[in-house]
Amino acid sequence: MAKLVVKREKSFLSSARKFKVIVDEEIVGYVHSGEEAGFDVAEGEHTVQAGISMLNGISKKIKVNIGQNDTRVVVKPNPVMWVILILAVIIGANLGIGLSRGYFSLPLLIILIVLMGLSTVFAVSIKQEN
Repeated sequence: MAKLVVKREKSFLSSARKFKVIVDEEIVGYVHSGEEAGFDVAEGEHTVQAGISMLNGISKKIKVNIGQNDTRVVVKPNPVMWVILILAVIIGANLGIGLSRGYFSLPLLIILIVLMGLSTVFAVSIKQEN
């Protein structure tokens, strides 16, 4: 058996939750923020994915050719998430202020919903180390 080594970079974003490591549509294990974990995988080409869930953010699938030596993959939260998080807080605060003053802003709510949808798409990035 060959070994797939998954390194999850330490980050505040999603740090409280463990990421699933998915190889060929099957969960092979988990990795916590700042940790590195090895998983036994058969040699050959596989698809690898990591993250919490489709709703909370998961990486795109990448194809990895696993040989006799360890194959290393790095997983990290996407830096775009900081921008989305800050915008969501600002828009959410504006919605709350508006509601407390007796008016409701549908465009702000729509923007907030779109930002939350984007956050699940861009939440996690994955790449193979050379």
